[in-house]
Amino acid sequence: MKIAFPIDGENINSVVVEHFGRAKNFLVYDMASGSYKVYENPESAGKGTLPPNFLHQKDVEAVACFGLGHRAVELLNELTIEMYKAIPGTVEENVEQFKKGYLVHF
Repeated sequence: MKIAFPIDGENINSVVVEHFGRAKNFLVYDMASGSYKVYENPESAGKGTLPPNFLHQKDVEAVACFGLGHRAVELLNELTIEMYKAIPGTVEENVEQFKKGYLVHF
């Protein structure tokens, strides 16, 4: 499973940020391989692609964040991307909690 986290940093030690759509970057973590890639948020970069559509193109199956706007929720549901409530802290801490089953669905 690939899970995306909104961050302003550039690696797994970056803190998950409050605003999904306004994050500078998205870190996509691959649970199967333990690897990750960081992508610039196309919306904040002015590229015209909405984050849910962009993440779907990257084969993301879930997002973990603090909150989502109504439109983002609708798009994520349409794209069958699961939504989880992140915990305060780094992506690495959130990945560990996800693996243990501690992140809950929105």
